[in-house]
Amino acid sequence: IFLTVSATLNTSMFTEEQRQKITIICPNLKREVNPSIDGCEKLTGDFTDIEKAYHYFKDILASNDTNHNFSHSGSDKVFEDENGLDSEEMNELTVLSSLYEYFNHTCKGQIRVIQERFGVRIRSTDLYDGNTSVYFTSDKSPASVQGARDFFIRTFQKRVEDLKQEIIPVKNSSTLNETIIKLNARFSNLLAKEEGNHLLLRGPVSEILAAKIFLAEEGENSRTEENMKISCELYGHRNGVEVDASVFKLLETTLSKEIEDIKGKFDTVIEKKDSSCGQVFIIFKPRTKTSDMSSHATETFINALQNAFAMLREKVIIGKLSEDQRKRLNTLLNGKVLEDLHVKLQKKEDKLILSGLPKHLSAAEKHIVNLLNTEGSTQTRSRTSLSSDLSYQEATGASEKKYNSRQYNTLSSEGQSKAKAEEDDKDACPICMERIKEKEILTKCKHAFCKSCIKQAMTYKQACPVCNTIYGIVEGNQPEGTMSYRTLTASLPDYSGCGTIEITYTMQGGIQTSNHPNPGKPYGSTCRIAYLPDNKEGREILQLLQRAFNQKLIFTVGQSRTTGIGDVITWNDIHHKTSMFGGP
Repeated sequence: IFLTVSATLNTSMFTEEQRQKITIICPNLKREVNPSIDGCEKLTGDFTDIEKAYHYFKDILASNDTNHNFSHSGSDKVFEDENGLDSEEMNELTVLSSLYEYFNHTCKGQIRVIQERFGVRIRSTDLYDGNTSVYFTSDKSPASVQGARDFFIRTFQKRVEDLKQEIIPVKNSSTLNETIIKLNARFSNLLAKEEGNHLLLRGPVSEILAAKIFLAEEGENSRTEENMKISCELYGHRNGVEVDASVFKLLETTLSKEIEDIKGKFDTVIEKKDSSCGQVFIIFKPRTKTSDMSSHATETFINALQNAFAMLREKVIIGKLSEDQRKRLNTLLNGKVLEDLHVKLQKKEDKLILSGLPKHLSAAEKHIVNLLNTEGSTQTRSRTSLSSDLSYQEATGASEKKYNSRQYNTLSSEGQSKAKAEEDDKDACPICMERIKEKEILTKCKHAFCKSCIKQAMTYKQACPVCNTIYGIVEGNQPEGTMSYRTLTASLPDYSGCGTIEITYTMQGGIQTSNHPNPGKPYGSTCRIAYLPDNKEGREILQLLQRAFNQKLIFTVGQSRTTGIGDVITWNDIHHKTSMFGGP
């Protein structure tokens, strides 16, 4: 943005005092030792500064005048020493207006310190040629003015050393002023201002990048507020989630706490509607009109329902019943005692099948056995045909993990409730829940399926549908983009002994393909930053993340879990730390 020019100065021809004075005359000029040429210095600055330096040293050689007057150009200001006629003009500096604007905005505290420490007054005047004159005046000795000016120059040069700027187009100009106020309040080393109905950011590269990420997040949140109502109106379950009424009754004690948490988190109320076909609709509605998070509440409820449903178990109670016991059994089946026990009892031939959550089955079984006064044997079974209480409790934990996905086909109570009634039952395919045809056994995990079922499942994902063991190379549907990283000296919390790896993902926008939820629809670009500790473990994770990125597994296109907006690039369940201090 700021074009620089360099020149080589023969130091043997000028005194140190003469060489130092050029940095006072041109505060933006940088002096460096030239390592490639002995006895020389390298001067770096913009063209105007280099031109001033050239004339300054040229006139010294011509007249040996160390107090050079820069009147060779009408646009240049005159700099005089303490012997000059006008003390205010004598202590004038000329700097680029863009640099001084940034310095004056971000260094108000330092400017105030200079004025108080040296007892001077600092004021500026815009020359309307891209430059600004800075004046130092004081009622004290000239030495205090000289000290203030030297201190100002050192502070100024250090502050603007790595300054960059970037102009960002703004879609909504009506909120530009509000955006500028937010940025200037949030980033102390950044100057944000309006530039021709666009947003100009000036500051170090790191501050500009952080501001752009902040703007992206703010824009996404703004779009969320605007599209929240539309998103919820288009949501597929806006009329509620349909659940078998008897099943919901079994799960109600477990779901009650989840429902209360959902209502509080998403500011919603719940409504239950019974249908004539034995179903119940669970509907979440916004508590207020200002924000509608009902779709998020419904999605969270579906997850909770899936997890609770996977915990349902069955027990088979076998025994020959007398006539009196049959009458008592019919009374029990028609009464509400079992509803209060949160279990369901079904009679199939000479078997009694008891369904419910593990914590309710034991108490209900004792109640039924005592009521019937039978000493028949009991057999415990679950949907995975395990024969002992211990094994089906272990299966409960595995099942919770397995069913902690968002696939709606796990809601099918008919498929899940089929289990082996007897020990000699044939194997059932975990996919179609029917007797296995042309058995196919996976080589690693040994799970068995119908040949046609597992073949179709593998076309969606090269992994076992039961235990998720990977088969072959998994490739996702991640959009095109780049992954880069750099190391920072700053440390993450609890990792004070090492630096930080900063990962930057730059993802391109495009059109959804057949592998995405809505083929043909566009999705926008995005930029994400993540952090790892720069130690052995962090570098190993970085390699794994690079491998996952190459296999297109880091991102996908779908509905954002945090904002609810659809058709956007989202994280794909590989968790990242996206904030150095606090946050996830």
